[in-house]
Amino acid sequence: MRINREHFGDFGKKEIIFPVRRRVEGGIRLMSFNSTAKAPERMHILRFNADELSRADTKATYNVARKLYFLGLNNTRVSFPNNIGKVIGWSYLNDTDYDLTSERLKESYKSEDIFALSVKTVDFNPAVNHDIIEKALKIDPRNAAQVYENIKPISKDSFFQPFAGKLDEMISHEVKNKIQYRIAKETKASNNKEYSFTTIEILGLHGDNRRRCFTVDPSKTKDRFVILGGYAETRDIFKLDYFIGDQHEVVQTNVREVVDIIIVIEPIPKCPIDYFAISDIFTQLLKAFPNTHSLKTDHFQNEKLIQEVIKKGVQAETCFFSNTTQLKLYTQLKANVWNNNLKVAHDDFQLSIAGKPIPITDLLLREGKQVTKEGNKIDHPPSSSKDIMDSLAILNSEIIQLEVLDIHVDR
Repeated sequence: MRINREHFGDFGKKEIIFPVRRRVEGGIRLMSFNSTAKAPERMHILRFNADELSRADTKATYNVARKLYFLGLNNTRVSFPNNIGKVIGWSYLNDTDYDLTSERLKESYKSEDIFALSVKTVDFNPAVNHDIIEKALKIDPRNAAQVYENIKPISKDSFFQPFAGKLDEMISHEVKNKIQYRIAKETKASNNKEYSFTTIEILGLHGDNRRRCFTVDPSKTKDRFVILGGYAETRDIFKLDYFIGDQHEVVQTNVREVVDIIIVIEPIPKCPIDYFAISDIFTQLLKAFPNTHSLKTDHFQNEKLIQEVIKKGVQAETCFFSNTTQLKLYTQLKANVWNNNLKVAHDDFQLSIAGKPIPITDLLLREGKQVTKEGNKIDHPPSSSKDIMDSLAILNSEIIQLEVLDIHVDR
């Protein structure tokens, strides 16, 4: 069959139209959307092929590709229901957090309507053998593992690159979380109506007299509540990047930040966080850790708690998390992570997120590795969060500042 402008298609428009015997019959058309997400009018798509999904590896191209992908998905479902219409995509994984292939692969684990395979190149391409892969691994192990073995690396855009692997090293099995708790549901009655909230029941709290700082981060998007606490331990003197006000300085320090109080409250479905109970939690924390120096919060509106903490002799204030402030705090945090100057307690406590269990440590590391820098803004992929990392960045700075202030006072 000859296909050209005069016959059955238009290569300029990237389409092929198959002829019909009678004009009243519906025809079949093969066409390319040319990576532009526009609604196909009067079209019933039977098969939608998405080639090289992961080439859309920036925020802008990912958004366009995702919109185009779901355009095909919705059209095939409506036009040919009962899974007759199909969307088929294939691609290597990419090395960013904007990876539609990786996203759909993960989604297949949760949905029976999605069939996905993750296959090594050597298993389906006879032209590629193990010798080729071994040579590629020696030349560029990161890219070779990604392309040939379907091993997705830490995003090249991670804020903590090129040493994002140092995030794993900050987790210490030697440091234990000072608090043990369980997520609980509490029901309260008001005006003859019952309301259910998510809170925690403290099972164990191991206090001490170390000089400590606390940070609080109540998430705006997922309503997750994070409380972190830590202190400084003595180590050998080394230099560290630090911001005092708007001025960047390189300071000498002989302390390492240790985070050994971790509370992450993931709300039970349809049960928002009990913010009134947070005050009771801090009453217990301050009683167990009487030498607490400061409490800093991110977008926290509970003035009652702040005033109660101040009455106990603890500095308490809101950190206005502007883009500039975030960048400074994360830059300080990165310096400590890269220099192995931060230890965070390993915590196997399981949170339930979207119905799936995930340990707090795993969530923290996932957040850290997916944090990116967009201009002067610290950002994260739409499917991720950075609630714990935000709190960690603030706490890290507070402990550093505490030590710097102590040095100035001693002099």
